[in-house]
Amino acid sequence: MPHFYSGLKVAVTLSVIGAAIGEWLGAQAGLGYFSRRMMTQFDGAAVFAPIVLLSAVGIMMFTIVKVFERRSLKWRKTE
Repeated sequence: MPHFYSGLKVAVTLSVIGAAIGEWLGAQAGLGYFSRRMMTQFDGAAVFAPIVLLSAVGIMMFTIVKVFERRSLKWRKTE
């Protein structure tokens, strides 16, 4: 089980990155598309705003998995 949760923590963060890259490359909506559209208009703040939002989503998902890990693996010693 510890290995499962380790992989899950990596997977949830990379899934957010993958979704953003997919939207950036070929979507017509979403945060990746918004960032690409703002890049063509040279709006620096609007290019990095989706990055901040996606970072927050990734951190939130990582924390949720970490909470589930602690609850289901109470026998395991953590920091």
